[in-house]
Amino acid sequence: MARKRRKRYHTPGTQPGTLAAHAEAGDAPVRVTSFRYDASRCEERTVALSEIPSLSPPEGGVLWLDVCGLSDPSVVRAIGDRFRIHSLALEDVLNVPQRPKVEWYGDHLLVVLSEIRYPELPEQMAFLLADRVVVSFQERLGDAFEPVRERLRQGKGRVRAEGADYLLYSLCDAVLDAFFPTLERLGDEVEEMEERVLVSPVPETFLAIRRLKRELMAVRPMPCGPPGTR
Repeated sequence: MARKRRKRYHTPGTQPGTLAAHAEAGDAPVRVTSFRYDASRCEERTVALSEIPSLSPPEGGVLWLDVCGLSDPSVVRAIGDRFRIHSLALEDVLNVPQRPKVEWYGDHLLVVLSEIRYPELPEQMAFLLADRVVVSFQERLGDAFEPVRERLRQGKGRVRAEGADYLLYSLCDAVLDAFFPTLERLGDEVEEMEERVLVSPVPETFLAIRRLKRELMAVRPMPCGPPGTR
């Protein structure tokens, strides 16, 4: 996590709601996986861009679309068109990185979180909650969702018997749980650094302290504005 991420801004004057891949997205292909499930069954498969307009949750069940990679704005646009997602919510999905937040758009919800997994850079996770639909957006392969996927596949726990809101809760909970191993690792590094300062106060030690401070800043929650502000 030593490398600092820089926020990508649109060119001044760009129309709000403009969709563009962020600066670090690269050209890796975007992978979309769908889980269509209810209390009795779960169907998992990879989805092509051309299939997105016809996607829907099963009768009485839930559709989860997991989008891995943000290099192709057309995927985000297709999902927005299919589920009537506000253009500003779609823009926030691609606007990386930004502070964690929740935005309500009348009939759908946007949640933005940061996932921290040592020693990688923080990764933005965005979630859209609509009627019986959850869409998750992540920057790259590798996430904390596998326990949720396994519960869906095996029908364990409550997730298949509950609605889309419970799935969103489960995914957010998995992201937050991933913080703890990183916090423990950074705590161990702080203790080791304290011992090194006492034993060997050389310039290299102070450079290591600066690196550790940057990593702690990346993990520290960003301040929120007063109630009622964005």
